[in-house]
Amino acid sequence: MSIAYHTEPFQAPEEYVKPAAVLYIAAMQCHFAEIGYYQATLYDDALYNACLEKLELEPDDIEELVQNSREELNAILQP
Repeated sequence: MSIAYHTEPFQAPEEYVKPAAVLYIAAMQCHFAEIGYYQATLYDDALYNACLEKLELEPDDIEELVQNSREELNAILQP
């Protein structure tokens, strides 16, 4: 159900708002990195920040996760 609301997390039924917010943030990280079909979900600064707030996260928390993911991916892809 959450995937149906990934572009509008706060329109989801209450029990799906947080999972939908996670999906929106993940989609935005793909958008920023130009990964996959990244143009499908448009960036909305107010929505992005509202999702972070709902999940009790700071932008630095996301940046740390992205950096760790990049390092792990690079380690996997290196011969």
